[in-house]
Amino acid sequence: MICVDEKGPIAAKMYPPRGQWAEATHRPHYQPDYGRRGYLWLFGALKPHTGEGYLYEGERRDSNTFIEFMDEVDRWIPKGEVRVVIDNLSIHTSVKTLLWNFGHPRFYLHFLPTGAAWLNLIEGWWNILGHRALDGRNFGDAEELKAAFRSVLEGWNVNPTPFRWDPQGR
Repeated sequence: MICVDEKGPIAAKMYPPRGQWAEATHRPHYQPDYGRRGYLWLFGALKPHTGEGYLYEGERRDSNTFIEFMDEVDRWIPKGEVRVVIDNLSIHTSVKTLLWNFGHPRFYLHFLPTGAAWLNLIEGWWNILGHRALDGRNFGDAEELKAAFRSVLEGWNVNPTPFRWDPQGR
């Protein structure tokens, strides 16, 4: 089983550090950075039982890029049946995507109910990766963003943390 989702667009700009100490009467002030130096979309796959992840960088969020990502996932998981937890975004249910799925019968897409994105364990993984890659850094272009996320993913996959659903929080 894998969880799949997209993150973005992520802008090449300055990201202030989080969790910085500040006096109770005011917050730390940062000069706004509107980041017109490029952006990227990230497509991610997470194996929740092992915690291993995979990233694919795209310039846009469309069916063609999603299919390219799923082809990469097909190579990342070379054998066996793959159950994919995925939301109902239009690129996931497009004719192109469904035709791709028809040609890859080992992939079973399990669509989440609308408004239940929190059920997809990749959401928490995105939060962790995003903080590690972005916080306190200033990016000059999209290539620097890609390098930051690749570096964080490489470190994450050395010692991944498994994710699991547990309604009792055990």
